[in-house]
Amino acid sequence: MNVKLKLQKFWITALNKYPHFVYIVPLGSVCVYVSITKHLRLRALGPEEAYKYKKMYVVKRAEDVELTEDNAHLYN
Repeated sequence: MNVKLKLQKFWITALNKYPHFVYIVPLGSVCVYVSITKHLRLRALGPEEAYKYKKMYVVKRAEDVELTEDNAHLYN
C-alpha cells in the first residue's frame, strides 16, 4: 500500500474514532511551547525585571545584621 494512502487512512480513522486526541495534541503542544518560552524569558530577565510590581523581601539572619535602635525591634 502506498504511504500516502496509509497516512490518509490513519487520519480518517483518527478523526472518526479519536477526535479528542486530534485536537488535544496540537493544543497541548502550543500550551507547552508558550509556557516554556515565557519561563525562559522571565528567567533571562531576572527577578527585578520579571516581577516589577511585587515587593521583594530578603530575610537576613540576626547574626548578619548590625543591631541599631531603629531595627532592634525586628530582631528580638
